[in-house]
Amino acid sequence: MRKRAQAFEDTRDRIIRATLELHGEQGVVATSQTDIAARAGVAPATVYRHFPTLGLLFRACGARVLTAVRPPQPEDADRLFKGLNTTPQRLRRFVDEVCDFYVRAFHPLHGSRQERDRVPELDDAMRQVEAALEALAREALALERPPERQVQLVVALTDFDVWRSLRGHGVSQEEAPQILTRLVECALGGRGPQPRGSTR
Repeated sequence: MRKRAQAFEDTRDRIIRATLELHGEQGVVATSQTDIAARAGVAPATVYRHFPTLGLLFRACGARVLTAVRPPQPEDADRLFKGLNTTPQRLRRFVDEVCDFYVRAFHPLHGSRQERDRVPELDDAMRQVEAALEALAREALALERPPERQVQLVVALTDFDVWRSLRGHGVSQEEAPQILTRLVECALGGRGPQPRGSTR
C-alpha cells in the first residue's frame, strides 16, 4: 500500500512539473491535457484520473508556484516593520520586500499577467497576491493612518508592471527599489529618501 501511495504521488508530481514546464514554454491557454500527458510520460487518462479538470490541475500548479516564490503575506508585517518607527523607513522596507519578490517570481508573474483574463484560476491566484501586497502597503503607512487614496498610490507605483518597465529600460535590480521608493515618497507629498549612500 505504501508503494502504491508513493507511486501515485510520484505520478502526480510528474504531471504538475510537466504542466509547469509547458506553461513556461507555451503559456497556460495553449497547453492541453494531451500535451501534459506526453511531457509527463503518462497516458491522457492518467492525467484525467489525477486531475479531472484542467482547473484542478491549474490550482495545484498555482499552489506549487506560490510555495516556490514566497509572496509577501499580511502576517509578515510584524517581522518586516519591527523596529521601524517612521513612515519613510517602513515604505523603504515594503518596497525592498516587493522588489525582492518580483525578482523571485518574474516569470510566473509575467505569464499570469498576460493570461489571467482567460484563466480563472490564474486570476484567483493573482488576486490573492495583489490583496496581500495591498495589505502590506497599508501596514507600511499605518503610522500615518492614511486615506485610501494614498494606499492605492503606493500599490500602483510599486506594481509589477512598473518594476518590470524600469528593468526593461536599463534600471538595475539594485537601483529599482531606490527609484520606486522615491517615486512613492514624492507621490505622497514628500521629497523622498535620498538614494542609498547619498551624502546630501
